[in-house]
Amino acid sequence: PVSWVIALCYFLPIYWMVKTSLQSDKDIQVSQVNLGLSSATFQHYARVLTDPQFLRWFLNSTIYAVSTMIIAVLVSTLAAYSLARQRFWAARALGRPFLVAYIVPGVMIVVPIFVMMAGLNWQNTYQSLIVTYTSFSVPFCTWLLRAYFRSLPAELEDAALVDGCSRLGALFRIIFPLAAPGVVTAGLFCFVLAWNEYLFAFVFLFSNNMKTLTVALQSVLSNQLAASGAALGYYSFGDMFASTVLTALPIVVVFLLLQNWLVRGLAAGAVKG
Repeated sequence: PVSWVIALCYFLPIYWMVKTSLQSDKDIQVSQVNLGLSSATFQHYARVLTDPQFLRWFLNSTIYAVSTMIIAVLVSTLAAYSLARQRFWAARALGRPFLVAYIVPGVMIVVPIFVMMAGLNWQNTYQSLIVTYTSFSVPFCTWLLRAYFRSLPAELEDAALVDGCSRLGALFRIIFPLAAPGVVTAGLFCFVLAWNEYLFAFVFLFSNNMKTLTVALQSVLSNQLAASGAALGYYSFGDMFASTVLTALPIVVVFLLLQNWLVRGLAAGAVKG
């Protein structure tokens, strides 16, 4: 019974969000809970998907998330492989402390990072967020992939080296395909972190055309509640609910498609340390 109550508390707001996005403006009631759906309409989705500003925000979030994922996975793969295979004291010493960089809360370092980005003249640029998100993603992904690489027998690489393959060649031709579940898990983590992040995007980005979906939708909500939506284009409550559904949709789709890989990757990282 407790599990059902927890599940209900979790899924009820999601159901309400989806239901409201399918209602017409005259049927939406935000002052009271109404779980029924008399008739469905896709007018809010049509309006949002034809709005150039929303499409720009969606593109920005995609650029930040995909770039972070690619760079962080590449760097983490090389770092984790070195820590897993090199047999010297520094590799063992850096294994677990490497995760400390991920544990530090972002709110503690947002001001120093902003000052650093200002010194580089990177305010309101793509690279400011991509570099920041990558710096947060690499420690955790390195820790996860290090555990996964250690679960793979080193004899596979030794055989490849005997056959004339280089160390990098053995990594990308032999180990990398076998570590695909761990790599997919690390990439998914990077993508979700960059897609959902709010604090650094709010501090670093100034112009409306550079904003991510998380920051832009918060601005839209504030303008709507203040009844002055002209600054960002007027969005009704139905439009905002449709926007939030479309914002969450990529994460849901990716998780559904890669859930088997995700479970295998996390299980391997939990067993091998």
